[in-house]
Amino acid sequence: MGARGLRRPASRHLTTARQRADALGPPDADGVEGPFACTVSRAGGFWADTHFALHEPQPTLQLANQAIAAFEATPPAQRNVGSERMVRCEQVKAHLALGEFDGAAEVFQPVLETAVEHRVGPLLRRVADIASTAQHTSTHTNELRAIFEGATDFIQLPAPDAPRSLS
Repeated sequence: MGARGLRRPASRHLTTARQRADALGPPDADGVEGPFACTVSRAGGFWADTHFALHEPQPTLQLANQAIAAFEATPPAQRNVGSERMVRCEQVKAHLALGEFDGAAEVFQPVLETAVEHRVGPLLRRVADIASTAQHTSTHTNELRAIFEGATDFIQLPAPDAPRSLS
Protein backbone atom coordinates (compact mmCIF):
# COMPACT_ATOMS: atom_id res chain seq x y z
CA MET A 1 0.00 0.00 0.00
CA GLY A 2 2.73 2.42 0.94
CA ALA A 3 4.59 1.80 -2.32
CA ARG A 4 1.38 2.59 -4.22
CA GLY A 5 0.98 5.92 -2.42
CA LEU A 6 -1.81 4.77 -0.09
CA ARG A 7 -0.23 6.41 2.93
CA ARG A 8 -3.15 6.40 5.40
CA PRO A 9 -4.23 2.78 4.91
CA ALA A 10 -0.60 1.62 5.02
CA SER A 11 0.03 3.52 8.25
CA ARG A 12 -3.19 2.20 9.78
CA HIS A 13 -2.36 -1.42 8.88
CA LEU A 14 1.19 -1.01 10.13
CA THR A 15 -0.08 0.24 13.50
CA THR A 16 -2.55 -2.65 13.72
CA ALA A 17 0.13 -5.22 12.89
CA ARG A 18 2.51 -3.86 15.49
CA GLN A 19 -0.23 -3.75 18.17
CA ARG A 20 -1.19 -7.35 17.44
CA ALA A 21 2.42 -8.49 17.58
CA ASP A 22 2.84 -6.75 20.95
CA ALA A 23 -0.31 -8.49 22.23
CA LEU A 24 1.04 -11.93 21.28
CA GLY A 25 3.79 -11.74 23.85
CA PRO A 26 7.38 -12.86 23.48
CA PRO A 27 8.78 -13.75 20.05
CA ASP A 28 8.09 -17.29 18.89
CA ALA A 29 5.51 -17.86 21.63
CA ASP A 30 3.40 -19.79 19.12
CA GLY A 31 6.12 -22.45 18.75
CA VAL A 32 6.16 -22.18 14.95
CA GLU A 33 9.66 -22.64 13.58
CA GLY A 34 11.32 -22.79 10.18
CA PRO A 35 11.09 -20.70 7.04
CA PHE A 36 7.35 -20.09 7.37
CA ALA A 37 7.57 -18.64 10.87
CA CYS A 38 7.11 -14.90 11.09
CA THR A 39 9.15 -13.95 14.11
CA VAL A 40 9.14 -10.43 15.50
CA SER A 41 12.52 -9.92 13.85
CA ARG A 42 11.14 -10.93 10.46
CA ALA A 43 8.01 -8.85 10.97
CA GLY A 44 10.25 -5.93 11.94
CA GLY A 45 11.74 -6.16 8.47
CA PHE A 46 8.28 -5.94 6.91
CA TRP A 47 7.44 -2.99 9.13
CA ALA A 48 10.70 -1.27 8.21
CA ASP A 49 9.96 -1.86 4.52
CA THR A 50 6.54 -0.25 4.95
CA HIS A 51 8.00 2.81 6.64
CA PHE A 52 10.53 3.11 3.80
CA ALA A 53 7.72 2.97 1.22
CA LEU A 54 6.07 5.79 3.18
CA HIS A 55 9.31 7.84 2.83
CA GLU A 56 10.07 7.58 6.56
CA PRO A 57 13.74 6.62 6.74
CA GLN A 58 14.23 7.23 10.49
CA PRO A 59 11.57 4.73 11.65
CA THR A 60 12.77 2.40 8.87
CA LEU A 61 16.27 2.43 10.33
CA GLN A 62 15.04 2.08 13.91
CA LEU A 63 12.90 -0.97 13.13
CA ALA A 64 15.55 -2.54 10.91
CA ASN A 65 18.17 -2.09 13.63
CA GLN A 66 15.86 -3.71 16.19
CA ALA A 67 15.13 -6.60 13.84
CA ILE A 68 18.84 -7.18 13.15
CA ALA A 69 19.57 -7.16 16.87
CA ALA A 70 16.85 -9.81 17.34
CA PHE A 71 18.27 -11.90 14.47
CA GLU A 72 21.75 -11.68 15.97
CA ALA A 73 20.42 -12.79 19.37
CA THR A 74 18.77 -15.85 17.82
CA PRO A 75 20.67 -19.15 18.07
CA PRO A 76 22.30 -19.99 14.72
CA ALA A 77 20.19 -23.12 14.15
CA GLN A 78 16.98 -21.05 14.43
CA ARG A 79 18.17 -17.94 12.61
CA ASN A 80 16.50 -17.04 9.30
CA VAL A 81 19.51 -15.63 7.48
CA GLY A 82 17.54 -15.03 4.27
CA SER A 83 15.16 -12.69 6.05
CA GLU A 84 18.07 -11.16 7.90
CA ARG A 85 19.74 -10.25 4.58
CA MET A 86 16.54 -8.58 3.40
CA VAL A 87 16.33 -6.53 6.60
CA ARG A 88 19.97 -5.51 6.23
CA CYS A 89 19.04 -4.13 2.80
CA GLU A 90 16.38 -2.02 4.52
CA GLN A 91 19.08 -0.71 6.86
CA VAL A 92 21.23 0.23 3.86
CA LYS A 93 18.37 2.02 2.11
CA ALA A 94 17.47 3.95 5.27
CA HIS A 95 21.08 5.01 5.83
CA LEU A 96 21.31 6.14 2.20
CA ALA A 97 18.08 8.14 2.51
CA LEU A 98 19.44 9.80 5.65
CA GLY A 99 22.75 10.64 3.95
CA GLU A 100 24.65 8.30 6.30
CA PHE A 101 26.87 6.73 3.65
CA ASP A 102 29.45 5.25 6.02
CA GLY A 103 26.66 3.56 8.00
CA ALA A 104 25.17 2.23 4.77
CA ALA A 105 28.51 0.80 3.68
CA GLU A 106 29.04 -0.86 7.06
CA VAL A 107 25.66 -2.63 7.23
CA PHE A 108 25.84 -3.60 3.55
CA GLN A 109 29.01 -5.65 4.00
CA PRO A 110 27.32 -8.79 5.41
CA VAL A 111 24.90 -8.79 2.45
CA LEU A 112 27.78 -8.53 -0.01
CA GLU A 113 29.37 -11.59 1.62
CA THR A 114 26.35 -13.74 0.71
CA ALA A 115 27.38 -16.92 -1.08
CA VAL A 116 26.39 -17.01 -4.74
CA GLU A 117 23.98 -19.91 -4.21
CA HIS A 118 21.98 -17.80 -1.72
CA ARG A 119 21.51 -14.81 -4.05
CA VAL A 120 17.81 -15.32 -4.69
CA GLY A 121 15.61 -13.12 -6.86
CA PRO A 122 14.11 -10.94 -4.10
CA LEU A 123 17.56 -10.26 -2.65
CA LEU A 124 18.96 -9.47 -6.11
CA ARG A 125 16.14 -6.95 -6.67
CA ARG A 126 16.83 -5.22 -3.35
CA VAL A 127 20.53 -5.03 -4.06
CA ALA A 128 19.77 -3.66 -7.54
CA ASP A 129 17.63 -0.95 -5.86
CA ILE A 130 20.57 -0.12 -3.61
CA ALA A 131 22.89 0.12 -6.62
CA SER A 132 20.47 2.47 -8.36
CA THR A 133 20.09 4.67 -5.29
CA ALA A 134 23.85 4.87 -4.80
CA GLN A 135 24.36 5.69 -8.47
CA HIS A 136 21.71 8.42 -8.55
CA THR A 137 22.57 10.13 -5.27
CA SER A 138 23.76 13.66 -5.96
CA THR A 139 26.52 13.40 -3.36
CA HIS A 140 29.64 11.55 -4.49
CA THR A 141 31.72 9.83 -1.81
CA ASN A 142 34.06 6.87 -1.64
CA GLU A 143 31.44 5.02 0.43
CA LEU A 144 28.76 5.54 -2.22
CA ARG A 145 31.12 4.41 -4.94
CA ALA A 146 31.99 1.29 -2.93
CA ILE A 147 28.28 0.56 -2.33
CA PHE A 148 27.50 0.94 -6.03
CA GLU A 149 30.43 -1.20 -7.14
CA GLY A 150 29.74 -3.88 -4.51
CA ALA A 151 26.06 -4.02 -5.44
CA THR A 152 26.83 -4.15 -9.16
CA ASP A 153 29.30 -7.00 -8.66
CA PHE A 154 26.79 -8.78 -6.42
CA ILE A 155 23.97 -8.79 -8.97
CA GLN A 156 26.26 -9.82 -11.82
CA LEU A 157 27.08 -13.09 -10.04
CA PRO A 158 23.66 -14.63 -9.33
CA ALA A 159 23.23 -18.29 -8.50
CA PRO A 160 23.32 -20.56 -11.57
CA ASP A 161 19.59 -21.32 -11.30
CA ALA A 162 18.55 -17.76 -10.42
CA PRO A 163 16.82 -15.64 -13.04
CA ARG A 164 19.19 -13.22 -14.77
CA SER A 165 16.58 -10.49 -15.12
CA LEU A 166 15.86 -8.14 -12.21
CA SER A 167 12.60 -6.81 -13.58
